[in-house]
Amino acid sequence: MFALLPAVSFILILICFYRNELLSSEIPCLRTSFLFASTTCGLLVVLSTEILGLFNLLTFEAILTFWIFIILFTSIYLFKQSKSKSPFFAFQLSDFTLSNKIFITLIIIIVLIVGIIAFIAPPNTYDSMTYHMARIPHWIQNKSVDYYPTNHMRQLYTQPGSEFSILHLQLLNNGDRFANFIQWFSMLGSIVIISLIAKLLGATFSGQIFSSVIATTIPMGILQGSSTQNDYAAAFWLVSFICYVFLRSKNAESRYILFAAATSLGLGFLTKGTTYVYSAPFIVLLLISEFRKYKFKAFKSLSLILIVPILINLGYFLRNYDLGKDFFSPFYQGKQLSNEAMSPALFISNSTKNLALHLGARSDKTNDITKDLILKLHNLINIDINDTRTAFLGMEFVLPKPNRSEDQAGNPLHLFLSLGCMVFLFLSKDLRTNRTLRSYLLCSILSFTFFILLVKWQPWHSRFHLSIFVIFCAFSGIAISKSNKFIAIIICFLLLANSIPYVFRNNSRRIVSSKSTIFDTPRMDQYFSNYPSRAYPYKEAVKKIKSIGCKTIGQISHGECWEYPLWTLLKENNDLDFQLEQVQVDNKSNKYLEKFGLINYDPCILVGLKGKGQPKQVINNSTYIKTWEMDPVSIYEKDTDGTLAKSNLLLHFNNAVKLIFNSTTQISQDKENKFFDQKNMKVLNYLRNELAEAQIIDTDELDNILPELGKNFKNIVINGLELRATGYISSNKKQFDAGQKLVGQWLTWFIKNKDAVQKAFDK
Repeated sequence: MFALLPAVSFILILICFYRNELLSSEIPCLRTSFLFASTTCGLLVVLSTEILGLFNLLTFEAILTFWIFIILFTSIYLFKQSKSKSPFFAFQLSDFTLSNKIFITLIIIIVLIVGIIAFIAPPNTYDSMTYHMARIPHWIQNKSVDYYPTNHMRQLYTQPGSEFSILHLQLLNNGDRFANFIQWFSMLGSIVIISLIAKLLGATFSGQIFSSVIATTIPMGILQGSSTQNDYAAAFWLVSFICYVFLRSKNAESRYILFAAATSLGLGFLTKGTTYVYSAPFIVLLLISEFRKYKFKAFKSLSLILIVPILINLGYFLRNYDLGKDFFSPFYQGKQLSNEAMSPALFISNSTKNLALHLGARSDKTNDITKDLILKLHNLINIDINDTRTAFLGMEFVLPKPNRSEDQAGNPLHLFLSLGCMVFLFLSKDLRTNRTLRSYLLCSILSFTFFILLVKWQPWHSRFHLSIFVIFCAFSGIAISKSNKFIAIIICFLLLANSIPYVFRNNSRRIVSSKSTIFDTPRMDQYFSNYPSRAYPYKEAVKKIKSIGCKTIGQISHGECWEYPLWTLLKENNDLDFQLEQVQVDNKSNKYLEKFGLINYDPCILVGLKGKGQPKQVINNSTYIKTWEMDPVSIYEKDTDGTLAKSNLLLHFNNAVKLIFNSTTQISQDKENKFFDQKNMKVLNYLRNELAEAQIIDTDELDNILPELGKNFKNIVINGLELRATGYISSNKKQFDAGQKLVGQWLTWFIKNKDAVQKAFDK
């Protein structure tokens, strides 16, 4: 369990900060120590990754040595330190009411359950399969985080902060068992830090706990807490930076705080680009505070806030610049994400559409009313609701129904709570006169405002909003603590009750279900939880690769292909020592072919992940023949002497005819529709196998053997098999019968012309 070494290091570093008493005893010692320890560990991960990568030393041995050194160093430091006389907590258990104790217990239960899910379930989000997790095996294979040739450009230029941490855990554990724990720790950390921010803003014990309850129950946060997305990690570094801003105002003489603030800001920048937008108002707030206290000496603070984040991101910036002459976004994404125009009307439009992502209801009637109101508002301001200037890729506006997906789940109760608390601010004298709280709220609102001004609307923006919802938890917790105590408790219990489905029935990682759960589904199958139909093709393809024993593998793919499951299946049981590289790279990253010695890369097998592929591929003057295919995966074997193409064509043509004849005969004789009605995987896999066999066949080559044979096979047989399989899956009997008719029509022709076909093949 070497993956526990970073956790041990974190605990020791936390104790170091606790004993060192960097801050005044007026500040809760354990939470501030947690904050400083998290920032320190984050910095250590980035420095070690970048430095070891420079020397191609990102290996198990090097990472193991690094964390052992950290543990030994902190242990020696603690051994030499005198025992702290400060209490471990700045409060006594007796300070809490019964309701507070209940809320703390429920928070712990929710966090623990999410942690169990994170441990048992593998990564399975769409973005993780394509680039978040997919780039990590390349780093391990290359022993460096340098950019490499790939058709998945997001594997290169998107912020790698979270993945650096996952890389350490993956190297130490030789697998992704702990990959989800980066987001889980971010959830835990955000809950802790939000309560500390509430304390700094003047909250009572109850107000701090209410803030934590609100943060714990954010639906999007619960769903992401067991995933390998990076939105919660970005939120954690953002709230850490904000916490340092207010710690600085309370402890102006502490030099450590400003450096830690700059460090957490840099780590946030390295994690997700939204941090630039959301942190801007709080950066301004910090600088205003510094200039008020220190006048021109505050330029030191300004230089620190600029230099430290740049240094933390320097490796990432330089790699981006080398790739596309742009430090931040070398290619289209950053430009396509930004609004092309802005005006008061467009601002209202973009704001409404973003907020609407959290307003979806289960009732179609309610959704129609909401959407109708939004459309009327757009008509009033004379703006097209689908204005392409503020819509990513011109996507049409949709009002999503409530769901439990970490990509699109809304946070309606938290939205209404935040809005209600802002109204309550004007009614409560205690809140209105709290200048620090007003500054915090203003910056929080400006963070969302900047996001609306700068970023185009997307259907999955609700996960980008996670940082904003986490920030607002501190304000909302304080606000309800100033209201009627009974109302505050009811609100918290309502939020906790609302969180139950998101905890237990996550769309991708269910622990309670009438069907399958993460406890009774094989781990390998769970990688495909969001797209179950892809599991069988991937597993069968890897089984074929391993049966061949090929160790040099080429991958044909594009930017939306699921690359990561291929790595995990190939690594399963550690029974194949292989090299997997992307081929046919036709973008700017092909400049790295020479760097990694891949100009003449000669794989013994190719894996296509792009769906239906060509019958053959040519790589570096070597010809590869498609010998197996099941959408979206294809296998190409090297044709060293030119005989594979011919034998492969005959083999798969005979196999396809045999499979088609058997299934068609059985279906034709099935007068009671038992074949169609018995929905099971055995039948489905048979239909998919016969379709896969037919799709492998080079129909152009069939035409060369016998005119019209390939054309008819493609237009009649393959089309019929596709209709039959699709009809079976969708329970569309009409479609199924249409496919059966086409296949039967071709078989009738084939039986009549079997001798002519055989002669053509013999010739």
